[in-house]
Amino acid sequence: MFKTLFNSISNAIGLKESKAISLTFEEARARITDAEYRRLHDAFKRVVTQNSHMSKQAFFREVLGDLFPVDIAEFLYLTCGGNSKGILFKDLVSALVVLTKGTYEEKVRFIFSFYAGDQNSINRDDFLRILSDVEGYPARDNIHRLFCYGNSVEFEAFTRWITENRNSTSISSWLIGSDNYAPSVVPLTNGFGSNGFQLSDDHETPTFYQTLAGVTHLEEEDIIELEKRYWQLQSCSRSGKMDVNTMIPLVCPPVPESIIQGLFDAFDENRDGHIDFKEMACGISAAARGPLIERQKFCFKIFDQDKDALLSHAELAKMVTVMKSVLIENLSDNPKDEVVAVLTKENGLIISEILETATSSVGIALEEYLVWSLSNPLPEVFLTLIYQVCQVVLGLKPLDPLEEYEIVTSWLLREEKRGLQEGQTWYLISMDWWNSWLNYTSPNPPAMSNSDSGVGSITGSGASANEISASTESRNSSGRSSGSSRNCWSFKKSTVDNAVVAMDVSQNVVVTAISSIAKGDPKYVEGQGDPPMGAMVSHAKSSASSLSLATLDSSRSTCSSSPSPINSPESVRRQLNVSHRPGNGVRRRKPGAIDNSHLLSPVQPNLARIPSITNEGGRLRRDVIEGRDFKTLPKSLWNALQQWYGVGVSLPRQVIATEKHLELELYPIMVLLFRHQVMNVPNTKPTVSSNAPWAGMAGAYGAAAISSTMSYVQNHNFMPPKRVLSFTAAFSRTARLAIVCEITFKALNLNPENTRLDLLTPDDLSFCLVLEDDKQTMEEAGIGDKANILIETRNKDQTWPEEIGSLAMSNSSDAFRTRTRALSVMNIEKGLTGLNNLGNTCFMNSALQCVSNTRPLTLYFLSKMHMYELNRTNPIGMKGHIAKRYGDLIQELWSGTVKSIAPLKLRWTIGKYAPRFSGFNQNDAQELLAFLLDGLHEDLNRVTEKPYVELKDSNNRPDVICAQEAWENHLLRNKSIVVDTFHGQLKSSVRCRQCDTESTRFDPFNYLTLPLPMESYILCDIVVVRDNGSVPVRYGILAGIDDRISHVKAKLSELTCSDSSVSTSSQQQLPIIPAENLVLTEIRQSRFLHIFSDNQRVKGAFSSRPIYAFEVNIPGVGDNVIPSSKSETDQQIKRILTSVKNATSLKPSIEQNNPTSGAGTGPSHSRQSSLSSCGSMQNSYSESYNNSGSFDENFIVVVHRKWLRQETYFLASQKSSPILFGMPLVVPYTEGMTNLELYKRVWSLVARLVSPLPPTEGPNISNHAYDCDDSLGYEYPFALRIATRNVETVCGRCEWYKFCRGCTIACLEDEKLEKLNSQKVCLVIDWDPTALHLRYQTTQEFEHIEHWSLPDTVERLSESVALNSCLESYTKEEELSEEEKYMCAKCGTLQLATKKLQIWRLPPVLIVHFKRFQHVQGRWVKSHKAVDFPFNNLNMTKYLADVPRKTAECGQNLKDALSTQDKELHPLQDFHQHRLTDDVNPFKLDYRLYAIVCHNGIMGGGHYLAYAKNTNGKWYCFNDSSCREVTEDQIETSSAYMLFYERIGVSSEAYLPRIDPKAVQIVTDDELEAEENDMKKICVAF
Repeated sequence: MFKTLFNSISNAIGLKESKAISLTFEEARARITDAEYRRLHDAFKRVVTQNSHMSKQAFFREVLGDLFPVDIAEFLYLTCGGNSKGILFKDLVSALVVLTKGTYEEKVRFIFSFYAGDQNSINRDDFLRILSDVEGYPARDNIHRLFCYGNSVEFEAFTRWITENRNSTSISSWLIGSDNYAPSVVPLTNGFGSNGFQLSDDHETPTFYQTLAGVTHLEEEDIIELEKRYWQLQSCSRSGKMDVNTMIPLVCPPVPESIIQGLFDAFDENRDGHIDFKEMACGISAAARGPLIERQKFCFKIFDQDKDALLSHAELAKMVTVMKSVLIENLSDNPKDEVVAVLTKENGLIISEILETATSSVGIALEEYLVWSLSNPLPEVFLTLIYQVCQVVLGLKPLDPLEEYEIVTSWLLREEKRGLQEGQTWYLISMDWWNSWLNYTSPNPPAMSNSDSGVGSITGSGASANEISASTESRNSSGRSSGSSRNCWSFKKSTVDNAVVAMDVSQNVVVTAISSIAKGDPKYVEGQGDPPMGAMVSHAKSSASSLSLATLDSSRSTCSSSPSPINSPESVRRQLNVSHRPGNGVRRRKPGAIDNSHLLSPVQPNLARIPSITNEGGRLRRDVIEGRDFKTLPKSLWNALQQWYGVGVSLPRQVIATEKHLELELYPIMVLLFRHQVMNVPNTKPTVSSNAPWAGMAGAYGAAAISSTMSYVQNHNFMPPKRVLSFTAAFSRTARLAIVCEITFKALNLNPENTRLDLLTPDDLSFCLVLEDDKQTMEEAGIGDKANILIETRNKDQTWPEEIGSLAMSNSSDAFRTRTRALSVMNIEKGLTGLNNLGNTCFMNSALQCVSNTRPLTLYFLSKMHMYELNRTNPIGMKGHIAKRYGDLIQELWSGTVKSIAPLKLRWTIGKYAPRFSGFNQNDAQELLAFLLDGLHEDLNRVTEKPYVELKDSNNRPDVICAQEAWENHLLRNKSIVVDTFHGQLKSSVRCRQCDTESTRFDPFNYLTLPLPMESYILCDIVVVRDNGSVPVRYGILAGIDDRISHVKAKLSELTCSDSSVSTSSQQQLPIIPAENLVLTEIRQSRFLHIFSDNQRVKGAFSSRPIYAFEVNIPGVGDNVIPSSKSETDQQIKRILTSVKNATSLKPSIEQNNPTSGAGTGPSHSRQSSLSSCGSMQNSYSESYNNSGSFDENFIVVVHRKWLRQETYFLASQKSSPILFGMPLVVPYTEGMTNLELYKRVWSLVARLVSPLPPTEGPNISNHAYDCDDSLGYEYPFALRIATRNVETVCGRCEWYKFCRGCTIACLEDEKLEKLNSQKVCLVIDWDPTALHLRYQTTQEFEHIEHWSLPDTVERLSESVALNSCLESYTKEEELSEEEKYMCAKCGTLQLATKKLQIWRLPPVLIVHFKRFQHVQGRWVKSHKAVDFPFNNLNMTKYLADVPRKTAECGQNLKDALSTQDKELHPLQDFHQHRLTDDVNPFKLDYRLYAIVCHNGIMGGGHYLAYAKNTNGKWYCFNDSSCREVTEDQIETSSAYMLFYERIGVSSEAYLPRIDPKAVQIVTDDELEAEENDMKKICVAF
């Protein structure tokens, strides 16, 4: 009914495009401020479509949000002027002004139009239907007065009626309700504000940056920049977190590695093993911006490893050692006397002096350390080093240019003194920009030439050495800079000599790749003056002792003209200006972004628009000289300057090791990367990520992320695809091909299994060289500058485009061979030739490679014995075609002349006789192998006319006689090399369970198919959340796919009593949780997605990991729910309880977000029955609460909610948008409980998420600057509000037109909690912004303890099965089912029976096939169970039938088995008759593995590959055309599908037939001419 009504109204309004807004845009614009108009315009611009309209969905989401029921929102959209195209900006502004600032008459007219549509009157029936169906509002008694004169009413009559009955409809209650308009007040003419629905709101919720800036010494801008740097650093972490392993390469060197853990712990305040951004910001504030006493506290925490607030003797020894090493590393030429005295004093003596003032025998306290640090120079340099780390590594911008100069120059000098290290990355920076930076920051800037402005050319007319170098020799004898008040104990001669800075001072390192101008500089005379910029290393060594650590700060300065930025408290916060005035008052310009474009050679026109996947920055000019044109900076320093100033082009260069020395590789090899053009896809060029300069570098110049990925090449016409130059890249000449492939594939988001690199030869681009030797370097592979490399990706049918294309284009006599040239064609090992994929033919290629490495069979074909034995008259054979084609293929595979060939002839022949293998569909490799062996056997069968053989029953005759008879009958019809090599004999026994009669048959076999156990169990990964607030525990349970949830809960209940075995340091015994008190749920997007019922099946319930189980135990009213395991929490709650009577329910900042939070309980027509969110938080999971179970009415769902401030918005209600976060909770709810008890229960569950306040007693060494957060000291740091269960962002009891986000539950002890319907409402935790920003630990939300059962269950589920176990299962007796009854000859009827298979005769080559694909419950599934199998000495004796097994066991124990016999039974008989070498015992049945077929992926869509052992004794992986050497450890045994075993001691030559070439006529190729012609026709069409 509603849809019919809505469609009729919407169609009428849409056709006439009628609008209910009488206000024009100009009038509406006059009523709002300029700021409001700009905000509305910016918000509209963000969501506008191409036709300048806002769509209906955007109107719902961005304008109305989630506060309006969707049915009313539809009508509002039409009433505000929306149509099928959308809504215009002018119409939107007019509507919003009317709704928020309109006069009384304008709002009444809007209400009238809402019900009347495009008509001039309101129809009674339509009005009542809208009230009931759209608004969910019951008709009141005063409705009849509106229609007392008829079934329709016009505007004037409606105005009089609505004025007297303002709350008769929800729309009128919203716009002109009694709560919004008092009758005693004259209607406003300038605007009529509605509570909760406003255009603007002046209230400001503090942001995270503002909150953090208020409690640290950092500015808001500093925190924003630090956060960017934090995420950059964390993105480089392998664990995804800022842990200690991430910090080590960042700060070490220069920080000694021995104290990295201590430095990390000083930042990691909550001891959770990683540093979050809040901890990093607070630590930087204390270490770099705090007063001296706070910096010394931070230093104390670094060395206090056991965190007992005391430095023990061992900790003091480590501290003194580290501080002295740092001081020595930064020692100047002329150190002060007190510095020399400290360095010459023994460590033990220094420690004794420190302990003299200690009041404790254990060590010194913080206060005593602070007193010692004021009178000793050791801590000063160490504090300066930590300060520099905060600036350079962690991203804190210096306060002023002079401070920046001292930090950068001292860091640079220290790194240059350390020298080059292999694998390091140094960055080139333009000398023009560097001089501009020196002029801006240095207290004594260098003389500026015309080129020093950063704009001039650097083509060779550079300034002299004196003009370029930066001299700071004006420091006075006291070590104090003329431009700064900073001094230091370990003063050096602070000379920033660029001749020394650019060079390496290590005696065993020579930077040969950096040009020098020293020898040709007439101004340079050895021993006189300073060397120029390009001086050789040998000259730089003489100045090594002058390297200095720039002085930063000292609290001992008594002549300071201004407070030091390091010593300054919170009040000293300076803004960086574009320019600054040094001591002489000269105004200097701040340099712009780093510009290295002058260093680059011109880009060729054809490469101008080609992106690079590495961040080498470009090709360096060949005439640039270090010191004149560029300067080198270490990576850490470059990152800092880049963050502070920005950069246009970065030029990273890597340190490589050559045969004689280390050098900085200025000119890496640039390669041109080609891709195959994607068919039917627009040629859009991908873009390279802009954050490439921060990427790691290993053998290349940083892998840049590519935003778009390439799809598979579609080459259905089999024509060679077009190659397109797509990317460039630069790699070191020493980079190995494995690194090149890794970086390339990762940058382009390509699967390495389906991608390879081909080197296009410059002389003939039609040939490509597959780069397969991963161990070769670029230089060894012959890859030079601007080499053409093709990135080749498999087609969807697993073919390589180049291979299949060359096949299609070839028209020579050798049309069916593709010769992909190798690196060294003449050195190809025989048998190591790959097979080209011809379209999902990996199943065939893998089987062929394994059969090819079967030595007796391959030797037979290489000797061309098959040409003498071709059986062309066999009626069930293939006229010799299969054997001929296979023989030709073997000849090519073992020729040793080609890297890969295309088995096109053999494939066509197989498809001719077995059409199921033709086409381009994936097939089973085992089925292909069975057909191939059978085809080879029939084509080579030496029996030309098969006699008729009658099968005889055993009739209780001895097994030896029956078996021999069956085998002889088999040989009467089948004699070939295949039978000699692969055929064995099985004994099949069926025993009637009724009469115990046994029937035995002996059948031949050529492979064993072993079934694998299917995965009939499911891993149930469950996190149990107890109701006492303890850390959740994660369990693992194995459950059957048909088990119920109740069964899982029962098992889980048993495990909860074993928490003492939890793998954690905190061992505690927790009570068992009864199964009926557990509720299993699935959590997604911080809400309950499903609540599983007890009778639900396990299959499908655990599709996601993990599942959460909540303990739901109803305590009595007034029970103590405070967790006893957290002493800090106890203290906080005690302080809360003492002031709870005077505490407010929420701080004003949050209370103002909800002006109507105190609204009364809504009537039955509230949003409960009609609301369906239309905004961004629209819930799609509401049905799961009813369909999948629900919590008991004694429990209520609690979710976490926070507010995010939006930059652009339409209405004040969206200025701060509520979002859910964290893990939802379940709280017991009982009638009669007080509000305070509810708060206590919620607090007991969330207290572990909040970091405790610093202790009030004892030493306080917090690294916070000023801990102003009192949100936990006086009240709960959150407010509880009532929200709708399925839409947690709106109130659960107020009408929608109140626009309430949730009625607040006041935290009062004497107020009883009202009755709540837990099926319709939930509680939301609105956190205090300060507590949320500073105390809430996001990392603890989903933190859990891993129970021993989880790894144990995972191991049990994934544990492999042994091959011996599979063979035992295959040969053990099994009972046949009712459907498999056996016709007993004695009983004469179908009887239940047992069946047993045993091996009687083993073949020389044993093929084991794992039955991975099985038909289960109407569908085919693959078993991924791994099988453990031996590579050598597989003994098959125990799997034989009784007689052969006992004979073999007896023969193995006899010294001379051939001449020994059992006199009581019969002579020992070799039942297997293998042709062995003379030194092999025929009764020792040991086999060795020589080939494996593996299958990866799913059935019908996976990929086959083979591993085979060559005649040279090495293992190789055959992946279609690729062939590479592997070790046994590198073989993927877990995906094995077929195993090929050869008996140890088999003589391959003995299996060759004895043929006299003169007596036997060989079958010539002429006899196959007809088949050859057919083949050519097919290939031409192909």
